[in-house]
Amino acid sequence: MRANRRGIALSQAELGDADLVDIRFDDHRVWSVPVPAAVDGKVQIAWPAPIRNRLSGRTRLSVHDTVSGRQITCADVAFGRSRSRLAITDKRGQWLAMTKWDRLGPVLDGSDSDVASRLVRSARRLVDDLQAWGYPVYLVGGTLLGMVRGGELLPHDDDIDFAFLAESDDPAELGRISFDMERRLTDAGYAVARHSLAQLELVFFDEANQVDHYIDVFTGFFHEGLYCQPFALRSDEITADDLVPTRDIDVNGVPLPGPANPEAWLAYAYGENWRIPDPTFKFVVDRGTKQRFETWFGVFNRGRFFWEKHWQGKDLAHGSHGGRANAQRLLERMPPQSNVLDLGCGDGHWGQAFASAGHRVIGTDFSFEALRVARLNDEHDVTLWRINANDRPAMLELGANLVDTRRPWYVFCNDVIHGLTYPNRQNVFLLMRMVLRGQGAAVVSFDTHRTSAYVRSDPRTWHYPIEKFHRELAENGLVAVSERHGIRRADHGWRRTTTAVIQAAPQWDSAQDSWKNERDEDAR
Repeated sequence: MRANRRGIALSQAELGDADLVDIRFDDHRVWSVPVPAAVDGKVQIAWPAPIRNRLSGRTRLSVHDTVSGRQITCADVAFGRSRSRLAITDKRGQWLAMTKWDRLGPVLDGSDSDVASRLVRSARRLVDDLQAWGYPVYLVGGTLLGMVRGGELLPHDDDIDFAFLAESDDPAELGRISFDMERRLTDAGYAVARHSLAQLELVFFDEANQVDHYIDVFTGFFHEGLYCQPFALRSDEITADDLVPTRDIDVNGVPLPGPANPEAWLAYAYGENWRIPDPTFKFVVDRGTKQRFETWFGVFNRGRFFWEKHWQGKDLAHGSHGGRANAQRLLERMPPQSNVLDLGCGDGHWGQAFASAGHRVIGTDFSFEALRVARLNDEHDVTLWRINANDRPAMLELGANLVDTRRPWYVFCNDVIHGLTYPNRQNVFLLMRMVLRGQGAAVVSFDTHRTSAYVRSDPRTWHYPIEKFHRELAENGLVAVSERHGIRRADHGWRRTTTAVIQAAPQWDSAQDSWKNERDEDAR
């Protein structure tokens, strides 16, 4: 075996009949990969980009047959000149591995020894609550696969998956059921992140308020004779009798409900070969199913993984590049003791600046890790809320709450909107249209031109053309009353940027006044 920063070279004789191999650094599995076809008796395995970008240091590299666990070969390898041990870890020192999403993420076999126990205890508490509220939940996904196939949680998994069988087949009613579940969970003290109208994620934290583990809850339902379990599964290969009534499965000594016929669910999800280990398995979603589910239930979680990873392990607030001048522009417009919404507040640095000037500030972000950093650095009693700009109902609720204060609001949206997709920018502008009245104004800044460092998975490298900005403002009854164009130093080099002051268009502001007068008249 030979290895360098391009990949690993092995002989076909070394690999034998292995079709799938695990790659380990110092006995930590970092990647599982199907064995490519041999050429002249040699097999070349190229590193995926996320690992290749981290290759610096020395390690004991070993290759193992995924199915049998047999070590095929190993060698001491040095990548570059560093004499340090190579560690593919996050900012907390937790080992990472390639996930089914083609990115590095934490998995159970790289975590501390007690994380699986904490995960199972959280799952038992969650099941007790959901069952008490009448939701017939059952284990699904990799959790069910690991327990049925090997009697243990999969080492390359990172969570516990549940689904529940809803009685309705109407997408609107299914969304209502999911919102009702979310309200119950939130009232019971759970931290809930919504992925769609058919998927919730329950997030659990350690003593330092860092994300420790999480549990997914999917909505299952029958539609036109097909069992559907968004985000990926839709087939006639399973019946309601395969799902309920549930039966308990022992998970690390804790009974958790599984489907009535676990083998039927596993064949439905993973195919007839589900008993053969394959850490590289990915759900292949046909275009029709993907479009149907996204149209019915939306996608509310775009970009959150990136921002959770970005803020992970940080404890100081620095503010985004170029934010000082933008914050000053808003400070100059506001009368004393104004109300400020810091939308996409990140580490909360600029919200602290507004609060120190005597203003009441609400900071919102959808990253749990960003809000953790913001709370660590809160010296002025800034109100911090987790609000997801991808979630239109959540943004409408936020807007309604701000309108109900009957006070002018000023919005600071710095270095945010160029990292949003079109539907999610519409949510931001809809919120602004609701709350910007009278003297109320928003200061927004965004990068306007594509960078050579563009990476699709990194929203900091995205851009938002100025002509598109003006068109979308007009669509939403907003107008830019002033603009400044310039260049700023960003995380990925120099970027062309625009800072604009936004207000409600005059005709929209008048319509709002008319609506408010009618509402007040009705109230009297």
